[in-house]
Amino acid sequence: MVWLYLAGAIAVIVALTGLVLAWNKYTAGLDQKGYDRGVAETTAAFQKRDNAQLQAALAAQHAAEVLAAQAERTALKSQSDASQAYSKGVNDGKAKTAVLVAAARAGSLQLRDPGNQTGACPARSGPTGEASLAGPAAGGDGGTGAKLSAEASGFLLALTGEADDTARQLAAAQAVITSDRVLCNAP
Repeated sequence: MVWLYLAGAIAVIVALTGLVLAWNKYTAGLDQKGYDRGVAETTAAFQKRDNAQLQAALAAQHAAEVLAAQAERTALKSQSDASQAYSKGVNDGKAKTAVLVAAARAGSLQLRDPGNQTGACPARSGPTGEASLAGPAAGGDGGTGAKLSAEASGFLLALTGEADDTARQLAAAQAVITSDRVLCNAP
């Protein structure tokens, strides 16, 4: 009989072990399902947050690209306008200079030297290095000045035309530089 009790005890222990193993398997399955659900929920929350941040970053990038494109178009138009104004100024200036030079050479336009009232040339400097003027130009405000020759007038007018061209070129360069700085400093 003792053997029976012993066999019954072993059977109860085996049954209890089976129950404990089944319980552990069931709770491990629950834990795995809960863990998987938690991972899925956390991953979804992070993906939702990351997607929202990505969408916001893409929207900000698009807005910045639109602003940059607008700034580039504005700068391009400004540079184009400056180039056209420069070209027009050069053409107008050359035409005006050509008309003035032709008028001076034809004699209808005469340039005068307001510092030389009599038409006499200044005397050469003496041994002291000081020049003396001949005639009444040595100290007055009067008179209209001596006429310059047609060749000298043409030369001076052509020279002033070149100076005007240089000034227009400088103004155009300044306009391009200003436009570039505006573009580089755009938001």
